[in-house]
Amino acid sequence: MLEEYDRKAHLNSAFVAELHRLVSELLDAAGLPVESVTSRLKRRASLERKLARGDIWSFHEITDLCGIRITTYFADHVDRVAQAIEREFEIDAANSIDKRAALDADRFGYVSVHYIVRLPAHRLALTENKRFEGCCAEIQIRSILQHVWAEIEHDLGYKSRSTVPRALRRQFSRLAGLLEIADHEFIQIRDSLREYEAAVAGRLNTEPASIGIDQSSLTAFIANSALLARTDAAIAAAVQAPLIDVPKALDFERLTKWLAAAGFTNMAEVASALEANAYRIAGFRFVRSLSIPRGFSLYAVAGLRVLDRAGKPGIEGFFERVEFGGDDRQAIVERIWAGYAAEFACDPPQAQAAGAIPEEPCLGKS
Repeated sequence: MLEEYDRKAHLNSAFVAELHRLVSELLDAAGLPVESVTSRLKRRASLERKLARGDIWSFHEITDLCGIRITTYFADHVDRVAQAIEREFEIDAANSIDKRAALDADRFGYVSVHYIVRLPAHRLALTENKRFEGCCAEIQIRSILQHVWAEIEHDLGYKSRSTVPRALRRQFSRLAGLLEIADHEFIQIRDSLREYEAAVAGRLNTEPASIGIDQSSLTAFIANSALLARTDAAIAAAVQAPLIDVPKALDFERLTKWLAAAGFTNMAEVASALEANAYRIAGFRFVRSLSIPRGFSLYAVAGLRVLDRAGKPGIEGFFERVEFGGDDRQAIVERIWAGYAAEFACDPPQAQAAGAIPEEPCLGKS
């Protein structure tokens, strides 16, 4: 059997590589995001150990020489990936197993879906695949947390309840329960986020004061605010930089930090400040950037509020809080303050009165 392994090693290595490529393409085409797809050819030493234990009596019994592991982010994606595998491959049902169903309800342990697969006839008919006729592989599908359990369990060397010391069985069971709960909770969080994202655009129109400042609310606001689109375009034109509309081009983590540090607590306040300051933002020329992402005007909304309320010392402290500028921070502060003082600054009493914004720019005042 070891000689047979050696003779077929090159063929099986090529089969694993082809299977890895094919599975990755199938998952992409089906729109199934996964954490990873990995592959391996069983090592000769591993096979030798199985032979020494008497676990294998015939080379044809070995169905896992070639292996693919698909790790999903969520436990409920395991079934969706499994359905895709069933559609695209010839499944050896007798040697395949869903270990989730095989595990008793009160048992801890490894849960994963294992398929023994072969290429279907229409794929074997391709010239480049004819050599793979008769080749089989094991495809394992499990969630990240199921993968964590399997890896730690393997490292500890205990794969069944009967082999675990009695005093530790309860700890194993508690941990398995926690991981199962965590898998479920991640699914609940994902679904809740999707529901929130679907509802947030409507709520921005009807109850913006109830909407916090986060990536979902900012994304919806950027997509639906015509005024924001105009101010973004004005900034881009002023600094002669292209306006880009690439998904996630905006750094939402930084933007939420800026808005919070400027004192905004909900999207109603952000929308109101944008409306009050649109004419000032349109002339926001003291920014330097190779490109302007949609939503960029909201940085100006935050910066102008700080400047109006606290002047140059305020923007210095603000940039320090939001960790902006690094070694160049002071030079950036000086440039922004010079532009602000020349074009936008107002008399201190007016600017500091409850953050009030004048209806017309106070040009040339510092």
